[in-house]
Amino acid sequence: GPIVLAVDDNQGPVELLERYLTGHNCRVIAANSGQEGLAVLTRTTPDAIILDAMMPDVSGWDLLQTIRTRVETAETPVIICSVFNDPELAYALGAAHFITKPVSRGQILTALRQLNVV
Repeated sequence: GPIVLAVDDNQGPVELLERYLTGHNCRVIAANSGQEGLAVLTRTTPDAIILDAMMPDVSGWDLLQTIRTRVETAETPVIICSVFNDPELAYALGAAHFITKPVSRGQILTALRQLNVV
């Protein structure tokens, strides 16, 4: 099934995403920081990335820009999922979707379906 990389410095949202995607034939890989997300991307190319914008070491915005400049991930759909409500910035930097936290199961599944991931 599809691989979804969830990058968030808070464990709670990552655990929620794992629960939301249970039963949808997705494998969720969790990264607890932007730096860890970058490390995961050197080992695997996910089918989608769900990314928090506000993280202390490497921000989601910086990570999104890196994702877009790497050949392996340039076309990988990224869903920004953040309390920082700036969808215009997310789309300008190359996000496929923007969802404001707190996020519901329906919002995540709808976004992933629109991206043909689930």
